[in-house]
Amino acid sequence: MRMGIALTAPLAVALLLVGVFLTSPVVSATADVPVWHEGDRWAMGKETDIGAMVGDTSDIEDLLQISGLTLDNFVAEGEAASWIVFEVVGASGTEYDVSVEYAGEVNTEANVQVSGEMPKAGTYSNPNDAPKEQKTVELGLVADFAVVFDGNVIFNKTDLAVKRMSYEFNASMVVSADGTNIPTINMSAGQTEIGYDNYDIDIRFDLNLAVDIDFDPMLDIYDFPLDVGDMWTVESVATVSGTIDGFLDATGLPSEIEQEILTQDLAEQTGITDFPIEFDQLSSDGEDVSIHDGIIESFQAPIYAEMECIDMAPMIVLGHGTIDVYVIEVDGGPSQLYYAPGVQFFTSVGTGLGGIELPEGIPSGLTPDVEIQMDTVDPEEAENGIASVAAYQTQVSEEATGEESTSDGSNFFFGAPYIGIILIVVVILVVIVAVVLIARRK
Repeated sequence: MRMGIALTAPLAVALLLVGVFLTSPVVSATADVPVWHEGDRWAMGKETDIGAMVGDTSDIEDLLQISGLTLDNFVAEGEAASWIVFEVVGASGTEYDVSVEYAGEVNTEANVQVSGEMPKAGTYSNPNDAPKEQKTVELGLVADFAVVFDGNVIFNKTDLAVKRMSYEFNASMVVSADGTNIPTINMSAGQTEIGYDNYDIDIRFDLNLAVDIDFDPMLDIYDFPLDVGDMWTVESVATVSGTIDGFLDATGLPSEIEQEILTQDLAEQTGITDFPIEFDQLSSDGEDVSIHDGIIESFQAPIYAEMECIDMAPMIVLGHGTIDVYVIEVDGGPSQLYYAPGVQFFTSVGTGLGGIELPEGIPSGLTPDVEIQMDTVDPEEAENGIASVAAYQTQVSEEATGEESTSDGSNFFFGAPYIGIILIVVVILVVIVAVVLIARRK
């Protein structure tokens, strides 16, 4: 594990918060710089039934059937919620000061069972000759995840270029995964070893992070004036510093996964050779980031994105009726931003699970063809949602740490609010990948 990777995630998340401001054309030929006033507020939110989002399993069943297997059971239950509120808290001089509060939660449970004739465990020079036996593969997942974010973004008034931002977040997660007869395949020296393992995995994670970011040159994400068909790039260098504490603990991980996390490089740089990993005890002078006793020393990270305004379409927006909304595509998709000149802000932001890159040989159609999107809501509704998630985050943090949390849950993180959904997809794919790899060698 490199600290550069660990810190890139929250930085990318923070930049996404800035990135969703990427605005474009207005109803007229071009979009001009909007004028904001102190007290202006915008909010978005979404509550989702995870079982409904995962939806139809026919594609998975068809693939399994090709290999002579059946999907005996598939249950995905749970809820996801995501809320965000923006407010202009300062509009004097040459700058806008915009506060951003976000909260997201996932509680989910998934159970998958696949059965059929599979190769017997053993080592074979030709897997096609492996005798078969009836087996049942089972996977179960319970995940609780919550994040609460509080930050400020400073914009230049004349072009809405971002000067700097600061944020704090807390993220807490507890995951339990059980697996029975999970296929494993190892190939070496012309031999194929087929095995079946059982897993009982528990992951506990609690993270507090405070970060300050300055942009040079200022992050000119708007590039006004803009119109449909415009393409532009966003380039800057971010100077980042901050503090970090919390921990990551895991038990029952497959040895190969544990080795990928607890690498020799990590041991040499930080002295960490086992779980739990205590973030405030990290001491490392890495290539990308230096961190000592919870202090993230200042480092620089290049920022680059390609943007395109691909369309303008009518959309019903709360409090505004049907208005023209411009669709902005980020780095060719699947993420899209929706900006309405009549609102002087974006009205929704979304991404598709169909954009998840699957392992080679796995049909892309297996990923649920759903759009994850937050839409305009009343700010008070979003604030109530944030308060509810903050209480949930405190509960998850207490479970993760095994002690009463000292956090009031009011000042922290923005992250991917649909991790539970992705975990469910991973659970399904673990079965499919293993089974199909065996089937392809028959």
